Parts: sequence; structure tokens; C-alpha cells
Amino acid sequence: STLVAHLLKTAGIPILGLLGGLSVNYNTNCIVDNRPEYFVVEADEYDRSFLTLSPQIAIITSLDPDHLDIYNNAENFVEGFLDFIAKIKDNGTLILHHSVIEKYPEFLKETKSLKVLVYGKNAPHFFAQNQCLGSRLSHFDFVDDNCNITKYHLSYPGLYNIENALAAIVLGKILNIETTAINLALSTFRGIKRRFEYILEQENIIFIDDYAHHPEEINAFVGSIKVMYPNNKITGIFQPHLFSRTKDFINGFAQSLSLLDELYLLEIYPARELPMEGVTSSWLASKITCKVKVVNIENIMDTINFNDLEVLLTIGAGSIDTIIEPIKKKLLGNPQLNFTNN
Repeated sequence: STLVAHLLKTAGIPILGLLGGLSVNYNTNCIVDNRPEYFVVEADEYDRSFLTLSPQIAIITSLDPDHLDIYNNAENFVEGFLDFIAKIKDNGTLILHHSVIEKYPEFLKETKSLKVLVYGKNAPHFFAQNQCLGSRLSHFDFVDDNCNITKYHLSYPGLYNIENALAAIVLGKILNIETTAINLALSTFRGIKRRFEYILEQENIIFIDDYAHHPEEINAFVGSIKVMYPNNKITGIFQPHLFSRTKDFINGFAQSLSLLDELYLLEIYPARELPMEGVTSSWLASKITCKVKVVNIENIMDTINFNDLEVLLTIGAGSIDTIIEPIKKKLLGNPQLNFTNN
């Protein structure tokens, strides 16, 4: 939603935007222009609030069951998205990531009155090729439904953000936005707070923060990091969010977190829940295959080996954001890291 909002504003189109995170470009998650032509909103499936919307254009980037404390099971979660598709206005447009159709082919049966455009690396049209992933600028070729190829530059890291850029480009084409304006938007997009956010980027230490709190989000985040820094040790600090989510996706969390070289695993952040018997970070740690240590957030600063860090990731929702600045200050004060003025 933030990338789409930036695209429209770069093209000179006034909007009303209610975004999913704090935009770095605009330092807000609410954009109010005079006489807006479009309303850009993050459609949130939590508590089914997205069913209050009736969009003309909708983008579904993924469909990985979550919030089972609300939906009870994966089947109900998927049904919620089918209900959302039914809310799209007749003759509207659905921009759909290819993975949704691969997992749930029945979705195409629910879109008879809609124009459906499928994007992503395995899509027959609207996909990226020749991807070159950098820490500050990525390059890729966009292939459209007429096999036209256009080169784009994205100033926001991560393989999954190239996928997000594909959806934004497709939307831009629908709205007849010029290619030059789309490229300008992608190359000037500065991202979202706590989404692949570089806290420090120095020769001897990389520190990145991300809000990922679902196994598939962690897979996407850590997977991109491993591509970008293949020769570095990757250390993560992860705070599980909700006892129910930890229980429901325990094996998925274990698999995704095992991609790390080393993990400091914080105790579960309860949010709106009471503890569940047997659902603990120690239980999760027992299933993780990389080097892992369970620690209370109050003790994390005394537990981290700051002299053995190359790429450090803070991952999760909850209160983990409270340790970002202390870690940054500790790293900046470490004489063994030999910081430059970059």
C-alpha cells in the first residue's frame, strides 16, 4: 500500500492513503491530498476488517493462513479472502500473486465478473527477469502480457520487494501511468519503518530490522538476506508474537528460523493473550537446528556477543523495537568494529 501510494503521488495523482506502516518518504501512515482521486488502503484480514471494503482494484500479495485465533482454522481464513474477492466491484480488477492460484486454484472460479491479472516469478505474464539484488538499489526487467520488456530500478532491498514492485507496476499500467513516472517512483521509494530497515550499514557490521512475525515472512526476509550477504554470518534476534500463532505454526517458525546461523530467541510476546500451557520459546528452540539461545528481552543486551556479529537481524512484532536503539548505540561504541563515517 505504501509503494502504491508513493507511485500515485510521484505521478501527480492526489490520494487519500491509509497505509500499513510508517512511510519513510512521508513520515506518516496517513496521506491526505486535496481532492483525492484514489483511496489507497491496506486491506487487513485481521478480525475480518477487510470485508468492510468494496474496492475497484484489489491486490492480493499472498495467502498464508494466519490469525487462527480469529478464524479458528485455515479453511475459514481462505474463505475470508474469497469473501473479500466477492466485495470487489463488478468489472473491477484483481491483481493476484501467482502463489495464491497455485495453492488455491478455486480462486479463479470466484472472479467471473473481474479482470484478473496474475504476477510473480512463476506467472505467465507480469514477471521479473535478470534480477540484480543490491543493498540500496536492485535492478530487474519487467515482462508484461505482450512480452514487452522494461528495465526498472528499485531502491528498496529484498527479493520479495521486487515481487511487490511487480504488483505496483501492473497497477500503474492499469491507470495509464507513464513508465518514466513508475521508474522514478520505484527508484525514490525509501521504504517503511520496521520493514527491511537498515539501522547500520558499515564495512564490519550490517544491522537490519524487520517486522516479520509469520513463518513465510521470516522465510522471505532471511532468504533475501542470505542472497545479499552469502559470505557473512547471519545472526537473528526473534520475538515470537502471540502464544496461539507460535502453537499454530511451530514447525514453520522452526524451519524459517533455522535459516539463520545463530539465533537469540526472546520469550513470547503475549499481546492480547494469556499464556498457553506448554507453548514456550524453549519448545520452539528445541525444534530449531541452528545455534539458538533463549533469553529474556531484559537480559538481551548482556547476552549478545557483540564481537561476533557480521549481519544482525531483529525480527518480530511486539516489544522488540525497544531494543533497536540500545543495540545500535552498543555497536557504535564497540571499538573493534572500526566504524567509518559512511
